[in-house]
Amino acid sequence: QEQPSNSCQSAAPVAGVSATVAGKVWELSQEATGCREVQRALEEASTEVRRQLASELRGHVWEALCSPHANFVLQKCVATL
Repeated sequence: QEQPSNSCQSAAPVAGVSATVAGKVWELSQEATGCREVQRALEEASTEVRRQLASELRGHVWEALCSPHANFVLQKCVATL
């Protein structure tokens, strides 16, 4: 007998641009080219994937706020979530 799936058990699949930045959001956000990549991933991703990507900034929000590049990623997180 097949059990009903529970969407909360597994994370949403990460594909496309999101897959290239997943696991590296903070690192990429600190660079000019990388921050644009992360912003594009946030624009194109599903809400669940956006949450996953944004969660990688936990513990770095103040640093990101003061960063000439990562602050744009923070703004994109706020605008898209």
